[in-house]
Amino acid sequence: MILKEFHNFLVGGHVGIKRNLAHIATQYFWKGMAQDVQQYVKKCIICQQAKYNTHPPVGMMQSLSIPQHI
Repeated sequence: MILKEFHNFLVGGHVGIKRNLAHIATQYFWKGMAQDVQQYVKKCIICQQAKYNTHPPVGMMQSLSIPQHI
């Protein structure tokens, strides 16, 4: 219930693992809290749909030209 309240908060929810853990840690603590927060965020459908790719687009592979000089 705590994870749901903090993660699905209307104003500042779905902020990722580190921020959720920091917000929850200000008021609560339990053994394995970091793992619980990580699992909850990774299973969140909204967070998975909102992810973006940080890698540049992959293009066609082209061989390098052979140099004429040293």
